Amino acid sequence: TAIVEAEIQNAAKEVVRQQRQKEEEALRLQRQKEEEELRLQKQREAEELRLLRLKEEADLQRLKEERLQRLKEEEEIKLQRERHQRQEEEEMRVKRLREEKEQLELKLQMEREIQKRLEQDVARQQTPQTHGKSGSGQSQGDELTPNSDS
Repeated sequence: TAIVEAEIQNAAKEVVRQQRQKEEEALRLQRQKEEEELRLQKQREAEELRLLRLKEEADLQRLKEERLQRLKEEEEIKLQRERHQRQEEEEMRVKRLREEKEQLELKLQMEREIQKRLEQDVARQQTPQTHGKSGSGQSQGDELTPNSDS
């Protein structure tokens, strides 16, 4: 009976040992599962962070491009205004030059008419002298005086 009791105690010890071994294995597997879940969670978070950074970089790039486009558009508007202003200034200059030209042409025409009248007056004054009329220098001077007033 002592042998049987010893065998029963050994068997019981073996059962307890196996039970403990199973519990330890279960705990080891549970820790391994938790570590794997934690590793996967960290990996997901790292991927989300990477995607967030990529999105931020894309947003920044888009904002830079939009700003650059706005600057280009503003510069083009500025250049168009400057061209328009220069064109208006050029048109005003051309208009002023045309008006000056017209005034000079009128002045020239008036001077030609005056010159023509002077030449006609001189010719009229010389015509009586060539017909033999004698006149004093004073009378000749009198005839020139109206011409000089013109």
